[in-house]
Amino acid sequence: MFDKLKVEIIGESHSPEISGKVSGIPKGYEIDLEELKAFLKRRASSEFFTTPRHDSDDFAVSGLEDGKTANEAIEFVIKNENVRSKDYDKIKVVPRPSHADYPCYVKYGYIPSGGGKYSGRMTAPLTLIGGVAKQILTANGIDVKARLCEIGGIKLENGALNDEAVEKLKLAQSNGDSLGGKIECEIDGLPIGLGDALFEGLEGKIAANVFAIPAVKGIEFGLGFKISSLFGSEANDGLEIVNGKVRLKSNNAGGINGGMTNGNAVTFKIAMRPTPTISKEQDSVNLLTMQNEKIKGTGRHDVCFVPRAVVVVEAVAALSILDEILKENLWKN
Repeated sequence: MFDKLKVEIIGESHSPEISGKVSGIPKGYEIDLEELKAFLKRRASSEFFTTPRHDSDDFAVSGLEDGKTANEAIEFVIKNENVRSKDYDKIKVVPRPSHADYPCYVKYGYIPSGGGKYSGRMTAPLTLIGGVAKQILTANGIDVKARLCEIGGIKLENGALNDEAVEKLKLAQSNGDSLGGKIECEIDGLPIGLGDALFEGLEGKIAANVFAIPAVKGIEFGLGFKISSLFGSEANDGLEIVNGKVRLKSNNAGGINGGMTNGNAVTFKIAMRPTPTISKEQDSVNLLTMQNEKIKGTGRHDVCFVPRAVVVVEAVAALSILDEILKENLWKN
């Protein structure tokens, strides 16, 4: 959901190439392509719990003039180099449980190889576009950072896997299973009053865009669902004067009141489902014979893709914030 930016993600998981295109970026910002490469590399984790499919993710970029944003769309193109469509022959008629396979078959009459446009592969160009937005925000004193906070129900400190989480991941891997997890994001340096009421609320914009990331099943701001069990006196964020300025004494609301930023950091947490394609036998159906059938995932898939999604959350959050700032015309070109 964007008002001033136009974001397009083109291609499919097994198409020759995928691309991302963004229009409406403000002019005159220098974009560090090496920093963008490092940003995208965070999505391609090398830990053994992630997919053995490895694409170089080298990209071609257009729409910059002398390394700076100009009055034209910025487009990134990435080749799909490591495709094995034969791994998906069976799912052409036997949909994978909890994937987009079955609704896609009903809607379009076929099941795309590798998940098609519904695949997490499509977050690669999305990450690059969001990386541009993040660099522009950073240049204006706004910091967007996300980190892993939970794997398979096990809480993590400082975004790092602990021994308990590693053992649970190993168990899932050995059983041909998968795990989900949670990611938290914090946005600092925002002006007070960004966003507005009802359908113009900043929470709604961020939430709508975060759900474009495959496998996201939930989002909460501040204390989230926990706040519903508190007394108002416990949930409210008190105000005080410190050195002549108004400050909130806590951040239970996650930096947003009435759809608007309140001076605190905006904080939110997302929940991601376990990877649906697993090598354990599952119940499905054959859409040609209309008989019940068992299926096992045979492609290359993550035991847990949540660590790779951390940078994608940063990218989407940055795009959402930049779009809202442009919508409210807070920066003058």
